[in-house]
Amino acid sequence: MIKSLINRLLCREIQNVETRIYDWLTAIDNKETVPSEITAFNIGIFEQDEGYSIYLTGSEEYDADGDDWACDV
Repeated sequence: MIKSLINRLLCREIQNVETRIYDWLTAIDNKETVPSEITAFNIGIFEQDEGYSIYLTGSEEYDADGDDWACDV
């Protein structure tokens, strides 16, 4: 019973995070115009004292074999 309750609460929290990220990306899409030079996007997430932060960057370069392209924002 407890395990089932915990699983339901975790699923609900994950769905809440997914909805918040979807809404955030949709708001950006509705508000911003992507320059034609941007060929790739990088989404990052990191932990802070207050919780987590997420960011979106665009890059003029992309390399499927290495992650360094994501530093060229």
